[in-house]
Amino acid sequence: MPGIGFSQIPDSVNLASSVSAFDTARVHWLLQMAEQMLDENPDQAHRLIEEAVQVATKHHMISAMAEAELLTGDYLKRNSQCEKALERYERARMLFVQAGEEQAAMQSINRMAACNIDLGHLDEALRQVNWALGLGHLHNNKAVIGRSLTLKAIIYRQRGEVEFALQHFLEALQIAELLQETKLLSTIYSNLGALFLDADDLNNARKYLMLAAHYRQQENDRNGLAKVYSSLGVLFRRQDSLQQAQEYYLKALGLFRELSNRGGMALALQNLGVIYRSLNQPHVALNHHEQALAIRKELGDRRGAAVGHYNIALTYLDVRNAEQALHHLHESERLARQMDMRDLLALIPEARAEAQALAGNQKAAIEELRTALQHRDSLYNLDRLRQFDELHAKYETEKKDKELLQQRLELEKKNAQLHRQRLTNYLLYGGLSAFVLIAGLTVAMLRQRQKLERERAVEQTRRSIARDLHDDIGATLSTVTIFSSLALKKLESDASAVSQLLQRIRTVSEKMMSDMSDVIWLIKPENDSSEKLSERIRALAHQLLTPAQIEYQLDLEAADSRLPMKARRNIYLIIKEGLANVAKHSQARNVQVLLKEQSGKLLLRIVDNGKGLNGASATGSRYLGGNGLGHMKQRAEQLGGILHARGNEPSGTIIEAVFDLSAIGT
Repeated sequence: MPGIGFSQIPDSVNLASSVSAFDTARVHWLLQMAEQMLDENPDQAHRLIEEAVQVATKHHMISAMAEAELLTGDYLKRNSQCEKALERYERARMLFVQAGEEQAAMQSINRMAACNIDLGHLDEALRQVNWALGLGHLHNNKAVIGRSLTLKAIIYRQRGEVEFALQHFLEALQIAELLQETKLLSTIYSNLGALFLDADDLNNARKYLMLAAHYRQQENDRNGLAKVYSSLGVLFRRQDSLQQAQEYYLKALGLFRELSNRGGMALALQNLGVIYRSLNQPHVALNHHEQALAIRKELGDRRGAAVGHYNIALTYLDVRNAEQALHHLHESERLARQMDMRDLLALIPEARAEAQALAGNQKAAIEELRTALQHRDSLYNLDRLRQFDELHAKYETEKKDKELLQQRLELEKKNAQLHRQRLTNYLLYGGLSAFVLIAGLTVAMLRQRQKLERERAVEQTRRSIARDLHDDIGATLSTVTIFSSLALKKLESDASAVSQLLQRIRTVSEKMMSDMSDVIWLIKPENDSSEKLSERIRALAHQLLTPAQIEYQLDLEAADSRLPMKARRNIYLIIKEGLANVAKHSQARNVQVLLKEQSGKLLLRIVDNGKGLNGASATGSRYLGGNGLGHMKQRAEQLGGILHARGNEPSGTIIEAVFDLSAIGT
């Protein structure tokens, strides 16, 4: 209901405001109207929130105070004041907890995570998302689970972990479709569009962004629609359709201005500045970039200001003003270092080299160029190419895969040619001595690239282990926190419930310690041999099966050669998952584990005489512990192997996997 102000509150509410019942109605009305008006008239909404805070504080209405803090955080966040918004969300969370409204507290936690994502504090955001996700599962709140999965996907996207981002987006999408929650659907579609933009898959990007625009229009979310228009502008700019990009950026700017969204206005002005640079209108571009920078500074948005200074510097380079370019590059680097903006820091040296060359400072230009070249050949760029390949290998057909790969290779060749041309231009300033220096740098870079290629496989595995450990510990600690809070609440009223909660805390803590022990063992180089793997499996079998009074026979014929870390890790965890399922679910009296080399293959087989699959499909069997078989299959596939589960006559289950030893690097 746009345009409604405080003066239009029913007279009966205003006149009887001293009566508690009417004060309650008044506060709820104010907060309801503020929430409805937050997108259409944010300043008026903020005035309504402040009015509600005064009444709620006077009468100590804790829930209303919490809701007001939450809405104030939303107001600040939409104006790119995330640091202030974080304080409000934390106050709201504490008030909701004080009021005993744990479901509402989850909203505050997810909003805090969203703010930390905007600020680039991804580790803190992931901790908060795992916290909210744990609470969502505890209370079976599908809406909170869906939003938490979406935020987790956004974190993975910003980390450059494309596969994990896509996986979480698709999980969140299933929940949003089940709940028919259009706001969450539009958020997911917007982010999926951005994800495919990152991967230069413009067809899928356009499909999802158009879906997002449809839902944003359907729910009359003009702020969200403006953000989708901004992403569509990026898409058309990538396609060199500058006029269409300009149209979408102008649409976004118009909506942001109507909504008085200062942060959105800065983004749209910045994007238009980039377009005008591409259209060879540097003075118009400079005007837009300076307007955007002024808004960023006014809002205290240091990340946005860092980007703004960088864009202004590039525009000054276009008009050959080296002095102003260097000034803005200095400011951009200062802010980028404060905010740890590594992507931007990687771009600045090349622009500064061009500015130094333009100013006639040849020696400084060469030094900056050397720094720029080192950044271009960093592990970050190698990882981005790997993530691109992984995304398309998993989600595109083989034919399309080859076409996209060829297009990417052609694009890389064009980029390489362009880069060589720029090097040539720089060398014209530097003379023969610069040529000798660059040649030496090129040789060193080639050697460094070879070294990085050799280390990349090991680094990828270590990162995977670190990510799994980080997520497991985060989820476990969140669970311990939840159970501890519940135990404290029930300490005096329900001793038996406290005992059960403490037992659950002990169980999850012991599991975390066991998992950490496995990780420490797996990453030690001295454990690379199959003999060491056999010893670890024997210890595992004794630990899991002896307490359950299950007899076991282990045939672990060690291979002569060493197994790489990735192979040891996945084989060990497959066996651990299998034996854990036998101990917990099978009711078996005997189990056999076989791991041996046979004709260049590594054969893994786990056989038990328990209750078996009971006619159920392997993936759906309760005996296999829910997602346990799926995890085992994924680990086998990571080594190029295939894993199957089937019934064992007359009773029991057989799990079998076969690996090509040459393929897993033995």
